[in-house]
Amino acid sequence: MKERYYFSQLAAALERALQCDVGLEGLETLVHGWIRKGGINRETLRTRRKRDGEEWLTLYEAKSLSEYAGYDLTVE
Repeated sequence: MKERYYFSQLAAALERALQCDVGLEGLETLVHGWIRKGGINRETLRTRRKRDGEEWLTLYEAKSLSEYAGYDLTVE
């Protein structure tokens, strides 16, 4: 299993699940709601983006976001 799930990969998985274009903006909207429900701390994502250039989630976080979304975003 992968250690990191980059937002670009998660957005692509969400698009496949929904069968429409959502892009990174749509994923950000979903993540914002997930953060408000206690999914992750926004500062954690900011720190990762500064260090690696793109926001990413761990497997545990990606599964939590998937549960929130109602679609498995960890599949490729």
